[in-house]
Amino acid sequence: MSWRFLLWCMVFWLSACAEEGASSEPTLPTPAADSAFEAETAVYRCESPDGEIVIVTRTRPNGMHIFLPPETGGGYLDCEHDRRASIWEHAKLNGVNFRAVGNEPGWVLEIREGDRLDLSYDYGQASLSVPITETRSDADSRTTTFSGSSGGRSMVVRLTGEGCSDTMSDETFPTRVQIEFDDRKLSGCGRPLH
Repeated sequence: MSWRFLLWCMVFWLSACAEEGASSEPTLPTPAADSAFEAETAVYRCESPDGEIVIVTRTRPNGMHIFLPPETGGGYLDCEHDRRASIWEHAKLNGVNFRAVGNEPGWVLEIREGDRLDLSYDYGQASLSVPITETRSDADSRTTTFSGSSGGRSMVVRLTGEGCSDTMSDETFPTRVQIEFDDRKLSGCGRPLH
């Protein structure tokens, strides 16, 4: 594993970053914009076959600076926190294979490792988690249906492989999602995470 791969993993893990504003003279964040903000500095020592690499990060309101080691050409990246991407990446790293969202009322569905349906609905005020007991796929309609039940409650999730646009954010997704449970029907959009 090369130091470049380790660096890429580190940058990817920390947040979605862009090299805009890269400079050899870093400007450290200051608390002037937010008197309650206190910058934090962290040093990461990464082992690689090419030797140790040291990466320094320094937080600022809603972002961070990542100082690159001399072996990479030096300089730094000025990074903005992408909250939406962080939520989806966090789900992926926690074993979620598919994630969907919907509105009115707000809900989130996560299909975990192909064996469980986790639904948070009514803006996070209620939830339902059931093991998947049946999966059906229809190649002609590009639809996969998951069914599950637990404790007298059941849920059916239908994923259809067609473009979908979130009504609040206008973000586009590759999959249309329909959920039925407790005599309720929810519609939204989602995508696979792996």
